[in-house]
Amino acid sequence: MYKRPILNYYIMDRSYPYPTRDELVGQLPGFRKRFKDYDSYSRASLDELLTPDEKKKASQLTMVQMQSCYVRNDGTQFVVEPLSIEAQIAPMFAVAVLDVDGDGNLDFIAGGNLTATRSRTGKMTGNTGFVFLGDGKGGFEFVKPARTGLQLAGDVRKIVVDGERVLVAVNNGPVKMAMLNVRTQSEF
Repeated sequence: MYKRPILNYYIMDRSYPYPTRDELVGQLPGFRKRFKDYDSYSRASLDELLTPDEKKKASQLTMVQMQSCYVRNDGTQFVVEPLSIEAQIAPMFAVAVLDVDGDGNLDFIAGGNLTATRSRTGKMTGNTGFVFLGDGKGGFEFVKPARTGLQLAGDVRKIVVDGERVLVAVNNGPVKMAMLNVRTQSEF
C-alpha cells in the first residue's frame, strides 16, 4: 500500500498541514468531503485532519537537518558539517570533488537549482555554481563566482571536471561546458 506524505509545519506546539486545500484534494480526493470549504481547512490542525484510524496507520517522519552539509571522517567517526550560508540559498544536486587551486587539498564545485516548483514556493535559482576551497583540516571556504569565473545556469544535475573544463548536465537541456579560472591558493 502506497502512503502519501502530508507535509506540515508548526505554530507554537500545533502542527498544521502545509499543502493548500486544492493541493491536498488533488493528491487525496477523499479530503474534499471532509473539508468542504477553504475556511474549515485553513483552521484545521494536522491532528484534526486525520481520523483516529488514519493516525494509527500513519508513519511519522521528522526532518532535523535541512542545511546543505558534508560528512567528514575524523578518523574515529563521521561528523556532519553544515556548509557556509552561501551554500544554503538554493538546493544542491551535483558536486564534483577536485583540487581547484593546486594546494593539494580537496575542494569542490557544486551546482543545483530547482525551477519545477509550485508557485507557492517559487523557483530556487540562487546556485550559479559554487566553488569551495578545502583547508585540508575538514573546513571549506566559499569563493565568490566573480573570482572563479564559474556561471552555471539552470537545474544542474551532474558536474564532471576534465582539466579546466567543467561539463554540466542540466535538466531539459543540452550538456554545457564552462571554464573554471584555476589559480593558485594565493590568487584566490
